[in-house]
This record gives sequence, C-alpha cells and structure tokens, in this order.
Amino acid sequence: MASVMVAIAEDAGNIVARNSNRRATGADVLREQDFRKEVESQLTEVQRDAAALASRLQALQFELVSTEIKSPADGIVVGSRCTRSAAWWPPARR
Repeated sequence: MASVMVAIAEDAGNIVARNSNRRATGADVLREQDFRKEVESQLTEVQRDAAALASRLQALQFELVSTEIKSPADGIVVGSRCTRSAAWWPPARR
C-alpha cells in the first residue's frame, strides 16, 4: 500500500511538472508570436520603403538620361533650351 501511495504521489508530481512546463511553453509561444508579428510588421515597412526608393531611383535615372546634354561632332553646343523651366543657355562663344 505504501508503494502505491508513493507511485500516486510521484504521478501527481509529474502531472504538476508537466502542467508548469506547458504554461512556460505557452508563454514562450505567445512571446514568439509577438516577436513574429513585430518582425513581419517591420519587414512590410522595409519592403514598402524599398519599393518607393526603387521607384524614385528609376524616375531619377530617367530624368538623368533625359537631361543629358550631348554635343555635336565638332564639340560645340550652339544653342540649347531647357524644357523643364524657363531657363535658356546662350550659344557658346568661339
């Protein structure tokens, strides 16, 4: 009878230990879920910023290509007008 009581006490102790481990595991799972949500939120923000910067880079590259001044074969620009503003460059002096 004493051995049965000892076995029951050990089983009860094991059950309590398992339950405490489950609670700790549950807290770990919640912490991990919170961490994942935060990381996913940051990732979404970084992806949105990267897309905006890529779009801006593409627009600036287009603007650079569009505003590049190329001289004629003799190397003298005779006249040029800026299409983005009212600015005008006078002909080069020889």
